[in-house]
Amino acid sequence: FIEDFHHDMNGPTVPEETLEARGVICGNWKLVEVYVIEQGEEPGTYLFNLKEDPKEKVNLAGNHPEKRAELKRKLDTWWNPDMSNHPKANAKKIAN
Repeated sequence: FIEDFHHDMNGPTVPEETLEARGVICGNWKLVEVYVIEQGEEPGTYLFNLKEDPKEKVNLAGNHPEKRAELKRKLDTWWNPDMSNHPKANAKKIAN
């Protein structure tokens, strides 16, 4: 599992307040949910086949909804933060 935070000392007991992205790698697949725009990324869900696209250039989230849903369930089972009060999260809804 992957998590990316904007680190500061605000709210260390509420990690979702500084969460920028989270993800999961399972086999050849990597799913990333981006909540905060950083380094040219757009908020949204990204799915990559690491065997065929090791540099993660082609987002396959729209082409493989079943794999996206499978990995999203794994990610949510691991940790499903409440992003409704995130101070920086873009209002754009993350695809399920």
